[in-house]
Amino acid sequence: MVPGCAGLSPEAPGDACDPDGDPCPTGSVCAPGGDDHICQTEPGQPCDPNGEDFCLGDSVCTETAEGGGICGIPEGGECDPEESYCTGDLLCEPIVGGGHACYPAVTIAGRVFDAQTDAAVQGAHVIAFDESATAVSDVAVSGPDGDYSLVVPMERQTDGTPSPDAIITLRASAADYLTFPGGVRTALPISGSEAMASDPGWTIQSAVTDVALLPLPSDQQGRTTIEGRVVAGDLSAGVLVVAESGGAGISAVSDKSGAYTIFNVPDGSYEVKGYAAGVQLVPEAASVSGMPVLGVDLGMSQDALGSISGNIQIVNAPGGATTSVVLVVASTFSETFVKGEVPRGLRAPLSGPPTISGDFHIEGVPAGEYVVLASFENDDLVR
Repeated sequence: MVPGCAGLSPEAPGDACDPDGDPCPTGSVCAPGGDDHICQTEPGQPCDPNGEDFCLGDSVCTETAEGGGICGIPEGGECDPEESYCTGDLLCEPIVGGGHACYPAVTIAGRVFDAQTDAAVQGAHVIAFDESATAVSDVAVSGPDGDYSLVVPMERQTDGTPSPDAIITLRASAADYLTFPGGVRTALPISGSEAMASDPGWTIQSAVTDVALLPLPSDQQGRTTIEGRVVAGDLSAGVLVVAESGGAGISAVSDKSGAYTIFNVPDGSYEVKGYAAGVQLVPEAASVSGMPVLGVDLGMSQDALGSISGNIQIVNAPGGATTSVVLVVASTFSETFVKGEVPRGLRAPLSGPPTISGDFHIEGVPAGEYVVLASFENDDLVR
């Protein structure tokens, strides 16, 4: 409609409108614009990148890869992580102190290589985790030169720079190699303070982002995989998935989408289970005979979750007066290293520095057998 033509319904973005009159076309709303109200296109809705910009509020019309346009939120604009509508490759990132805004991505880049020969490891799976051991990225697969890159969410300061308090750790696995971290090898924290401005966004690349993998003994090489997906909605990421047989387990962790791959699985019959606080999954059977076993998906169970409580005693400990308590999946526990795989959230306290000096309680524990360990982390205590 032509602005000022009373009695006609608005037909397109930019048309004059009455907030109490006929509605604007689908995908647009009647909002103040100039001296009057006009129909403005909502974020996430199509627009004409070659025409006048009638996107709502601070959103702008940007061209898509297909040649069309979409209204999106520009850099620094407030966003909703559930429906971010950030323009281009911007991500809706958390801000120190609360809220979210659109900013260029933080990318972790590095190389996966053989710890003995320095040769590149192709086909390694690398995943990023936050401080709560939740997967925050999809899987990056290393290329022929061992290089990989991961886009990771990271808390930002108000100017968009990564927060120096943001911490990421990496997990890497590959055919014919021991998973990292594992045994005496731990994943060092990667801080947001290491991010360097790049075009576009930010990049973290250092010795800590390069991952050295130890080869398996020759008689354990050439084995296959079990692959699938955790189907648990918002709880699908960061689930410890263990293929168990004869009391021993081989593990992987699901990525942000819930996908997982367990490498180096010998022939045999397995029960595949998923472990994470707050989610109960139905185990699935898998029979391995030389070929990859695909589609072993773990869905939600209606069975109730449990809890574990206990008490620790700290004696003759001048180095520290508090510790943490974790649950290790029994099938992954190593008597040699006195370590094993700790599922996401099965820790007291749930996050942060150690605070346990007596009673402890861990809620939301899925069915399974666990080894309870105190002083598992660097708390200046000896177990």
